[in-house]
Amino acid sequence: MALFIACVLVSSTLCGAEPEEATRNFLAISTGNPFLPVIALVATIVGVATFLRPSIGLIVMLFFMLISTDMQLERTSGDRAVSVRMEDIILIVVTVGWLLNRAKTRTLSMFRSVPVNKPVLAMAAVIIVASSLGYLRGTLPPKRGILFTMKRLEYFWLFFMTLNIIQSNNQVKLAFKILLWLTVFVAAVGAVQFYLYPLSGLTKGGATATTGFGRANTLADFYLIVVGIYLGLLIYAKGKKENATYLLVTTLSAIAIIMTKSRGAYVSVPPLLATLVLVSRSKKTLRYVLIASGVVAVYVFFTVAIEYASPDTAAGAKQLGQKHTGDIENQFESIKDVATLGPEADSSFNARYSGWINNKDEIAKYPILGHGVGSVPLATFDCQHVREMYETGLFGFFVFLYMNISIFVAMLNFFFHTTDRFEKGVLCGFMGAHVAVMVHGVSIANFYTIMNMEVFWFVIGLIMVMCHNRSIKEQGLALEEIPANMVPAEDFAAGTEG
Repeated sequence: MALFIACVLVSSTLCGAEPEEATRNFLAISTGNPFLPVIALVATIVGVATFLRPSIGLIVMLFFMLISTDMQLERTSGDRAVSVRMEDIILIVVTVGWLLNRAKTRTLSMFRSVPVNKPVLAMAAVIIVASSLGYLRGTLPPKRGILFTMKRLEYFWLFFMTLNIIQSNNQVKLAFKILLWLTVFVAAVGAVQFYLYPLSGLTKGGATATTGFGRANTLADFYLIVVGIYLGLLIYAKGKKENATYLLVTTLSAIAIIMTKSRGAYVSVPPLLATLVLVSRSKKTLRYVLIASGVVAVYVFFTVAIEYASPDTAAGAKQLGQKHTGDIENQFESIKDVATLGPEADSSFNARYSGWINNKDEIAKYPILGHGVGSVPLATFDCQHVREMYETGLFGFFVFLYMNISIFVAMLNFFFHTTDRFEKGVLCGFMGAHVAVMVHGVSIANFYTIMNMEVFWFVIGLIMVMCHNRSIKEQGLALEEIPANMVPAEDFAAGTEG
């Protein structure tokens, strides 16, 4: 993997990429890249490894979820470039390897049953039906419709694969460890960009790390997910090492959220924290104070360092500090203005709000199943909920809510049922993150964007693996506790084999 990254870095330099572009796209590969044979070799190795051991392919997929960027294939006049990401390719490779493995072991028809399967399948069915009707009515452009529909179904497939590939709780814990360290890496890259390229197009909309130009809002949604998870683990951590690790990652991610300058993310943090407090009912409020103090301390440190910098560097440093401080203050000020004066107080939010209101008549034309997934460009509605009503209708919107409520209720039931501290931490944290993602969806179509949704569904898959394993374990214990002469022989044998 390290050799692969090194090859891509070298190829980016040889191709004459600008420094800031190379910094962002250190894993972005164009179709003319001389190292495409290396990519093909890596894909082949991943496919063979997945065939032999499917969990390996899924872990590699997790790596590319957080690291890779868009590979632009073509651009049509006035439209955004058609692009794919490295994990799209890896997903295909892992899927083929996994299915071949299932065929080899004759387990193609055996899949785990968990509480969220039916809601997810219902949402997938709505997406397919709405898109099919959109094609027939002529409201859905074929190319964009196929791209958007497949992208949303891809997330569900990732959940399904995670649920059926990961077997043990030890593998789940390993996946969360990898996610932790990749989060640290992505946050560090974002911080470097934030301070080295603050006046360039790279970070003019906030730190974007590996996600690409103008996608700070997407990255902020990802940080909301990981802040929730590791804050939950922090609440239920026991040892000093665990406390220190989770505190460090949560603080770093919290700072990274600020760096994205995403107002939607700022507004989503209080619901996240409120959910954690209500669900956990933990008295460990000191940890919240420590996290907040850490964020403030780092911010104050950089402010003071800028003020006392040497004359040679003070001018540039002060310029950076003033720009970042001014931008962040303006974001909070605009949130306050919208809350007190209404949508007209902020031009950006008012443009979003006007778009929602002005399209209510269009939504009313096809109120049941909408215009089809991908019927309008992604930027048309910077709101997941309005977009859902437009594309899949009121029926699709209610199925969307049903799916998310079912996921939350399943996690809440599991939370109150388990006594394992790790499971409780992940569940509590992700419930807070789930609420934050839904709130953030008011200002971004976040169930379409790649980096956050792939992690979102991957984590749901891991949680459902733990839920399934807990259920199997308790069924086994229940059978052991019942005397053999009280259980029919065939039922006992069937239960033991299961």
